Amino acid sequence: MNNQRFRVYEGVGVPSPNPGPRSKWDDLPLETINVGDLIELPLTEEEVEEKLGGVRAYAGRLARRTGKKYSVRVNAHGIAIYRVE
Repeated sequence: MNNQRFRVYEGVGVPSPNPGPRSKWDDLPLETINVGDLIELPLTEEEVEEKLGGVRAYAGRLARRTGKKYSVRVNAHGIAIYRVE
């Protein structure tokens, strides 16, 4: 009986980098807005509930990468993203 659970291959090299999937929010110009500026995403209440977490996560990742800070809020028109630092 062969109970081989894994195989070892030597000399295959390092895999190429995989940057992962493109973000849905890459087209937002967050890196180009100045402190005190606002980007507003006009959305329905249902769309806000569906997309708020993703927008906040994207703004957080961008803030860590660039050192800029953003505040993501829900307003009467949808989602508002403020550049705060």
